[in-house]
Amino acid sequence: MLNNSSSQKLLLEVVQQAPSRDWIEEYLDLVKELIDFTGLGNDDPRLVLSLAKSRRFPITINARYVLAGFRKGKPLVRFIFPYDFAEISQLITVAMPPEISSHKYDPLRGEDKEKTPYFLGFPGDPQKLLTLKQKAAWKKAILSEVERYERSPYKKFHESIVYDVVVDLTYRKLLLDQVFPVQDIKRVKDSKTQISDITVYLPRKVSKCNLITVPSCTEYVTGFTKIRSQMNELQLHLLQKQYFAPQRTVTAPELAKLTNIDNYVVINSIYGKLGHLFCEATGINPGKCKDGTVRWWTIFSKGYRSNKGFLWEMYPEVAEALKILGWVNNKEQSELLEQRKIIESAGYFNPDNIEDARKRINTSIIERQGQSDFRRKLLNAYNNKCAITGCDVESAIEAAHIIPYRGIETNHPANGLPLRADIHTLFDLHLISIKPDTYEIVIAHKIEGSCYQYLANQKLSLPISQDFLPSQEALQKHYEIFLLNI
Repeated sequence: MLNNSSSQKLLLEVVQQAPSRDWIEEYLDLVKELIDFTGLGNDDPRLVLSLAKSRRFPITINARYVLAGFRKGKPLVRFIFPYDFAEISQLITVAMPPEISSHKYDPLRGEDKEKTPYFLGFPGDPQKLLTLKQKAAWKKAILSEVERYERSPYKKFHESIVYDVVVDLTYRKLLLDQVFPVQDIKRVKDSKTQISDITVYLPRKVSKCNLITVPSCTEYVTGFTKIRSQMNELQLHLLQKQYFAPQRTVTAPELAKLTNIDNYVVINSIYGKLGHLFCEATGINPGKCKDGTVRWWTIFSKGYRSNKGFLWEMYPEVAEALKILGWVNNKEQSELLEQRKIIESAGYFNPDNIEDARKRINTSIIERQGQSDFRRKLLNAYNNKCAITGCDVESAIEAAHIIPYRGIETNHPANGLPLRADIHTLFDLHLISIKPDTYEIVIAHKIEGSCYQYLANQKLSLPISQDFLPSQEALQKHYEIFLLNI
């Protein structure tokens, strides 16, 4: 293990090999995914995140690499695969040749040489290299290595700083800012989101009121789901505008300008009240500043003092939660909020605008709840109830795909379930699944002991007609991914 300064220097050199910031972010996300599904912590004797002088950025579990990011200074992502994976011949064909990167592992003590895994390398964007099935095979091979020994012989080479840059997204950003610096001040025009002429400032000094531990993406999804009915449209609008801002970083005056609010002090108040509402609903305590006050906005953003004003930088976990919830995916939704704001403003009334807004609102709800024909068929088949909770409030029920939407062919009732909105989110995150043979509902460890605990071991409600039974194959695929993530 190197000393801290040497480790950070070498880590920066490793990261500098990346062709872009997006590429290294994707690779680090892959490593984080590996850590999350194996449950291996920084001190686990089987996990080794090392900074080899070869600068390969390898991830070792016990005695084998299971992932690596570079070779001879070039980006090349290598994955471990089981010898008996159905697509292994196809992968060998498209992988880089053995003399460059790919090979079959030599057998370890007591291992059949015919049954050793492959380590195959591919060029390209890390998150786009594997299909869902191939990624499941990669994870299967990793779990085999996890169970092989109780301690890696290479643990002495483990570097905690690498673990930190993977799991601590705030630290990751600060480090990547050094490798991929932004200009001190720049002007940005984003025609898609209609954010224009915004000044972005490089942070100068971190506020002492920031969170010590940032909640997970799942916690933000759950929290936002709980408070959505209590949020006003302006609060949602603020989150959307910050999400689409460059670096997701804004000042209060900029948010005021973007939302047509005259006084930025109003923005401070609205943002703070939203944070307070979120913390009360989730039981999260953001802590107090040195002066004894609570800065509720810290639940959503890190604060910086710069030479141009105080900046709010949205946590990556918040941004990902907004994306999962679908609150920032649709440009029309932002336009709808603008329209509603005009209609609801004091002293202004126009029947044409109200009718237009009503149509837009209905359209937005339909998009969120699922394509109308698909949703209608599911509701009819399940007697207008959520298949997991039995909720019969139709407006709260969405059309969930068991296998993710891939075009009109996946909009078949056998590939769908009517689910309450929050259950739909957990189902898509594979925090809830269904055993295909028994229709038993299962929940992930992450939500055990939560308000969803009562769902465990209950049975899925089945449709009235046998013709609309959920596909066993689709449920099996969903359940397999669930098992990899519990």
